[in-house]
Amino acid sequence: MQMMRMEKLYRQCADFRRYVDRYCNDHGCTTLEALGHALVREVAGEYGPAQKSVGDDYKQQIMERFLKVE
Repeated sequence: MQMMRMEKLYRQCADFRRYVDRYCNDHGCTTLEALGHALVREVAGEYGPAQKSVGDDYKQQIMERFLKVE
């Protein structure tokens, strides 16, 4: 992940921000230093936006069809 995307995720995602802040306290580093560490970058992928999987649109169409209230 690029550093700018990491910083954006840090600003917008409270759970990731909490993780990074705890990481900084445990390792005695600044936020910017932590965002550059490989472990934090790897964890950031888990907090990022969910990737669509193949078939998500089909599942959504089926759910809408069956849950449609007329």
